[in-house]
Amino acid sequence: GRYVVTQDRMADLHARLSSHDPETGESMNDYIRELRKTLGVVSGACDKVYSDMIDRHEKTSQIHAALALLGKHHEALSLPAQIKQSVASGAYDRVVLLYTKAIATLSGSSVDMMKEVMGEVESQVEAAKRRLRERLQDH
Repeated sequence: GRYVVTQDRMADLHARLSSHDPETGESMNDYIRELRKTLGVVSGACDKVYSDMIDRHEKTSQIHAALALLGKHHEALSLPAQIKQSVASGAYDRVVLLYTKAIATLSGSSVDMMKEVMGEVESQVEAAKRRLRERLQDH
């Protein structure tokens, strides 16, 4: 049946691969070795040619991940600037709202950058307190 046909085909294929070419005296195994050698050379050339492109792709992926992270935390990162702007315009209710938001999103964070942002928020709120005290003392 099928098993015998398959075995015959495999034996025929093996015989062809092992046979010698009467004109050149080379066997298919010699051709295969030569092909493997050529593939090794081609593979090395491809590595040289495409390594720069692969490196650029990896760097691009890292930049994309950093931008995604910044986009995700954009609101938290912009809180110090928003507080400073609100203090400058005298919108102290907004300062309180933004400070409450900063405490909710940034306090207790173990990420150094978020700690720095919270420190800047605290600094801006202290500036707002000083400005309010000065305004109260002037009136």
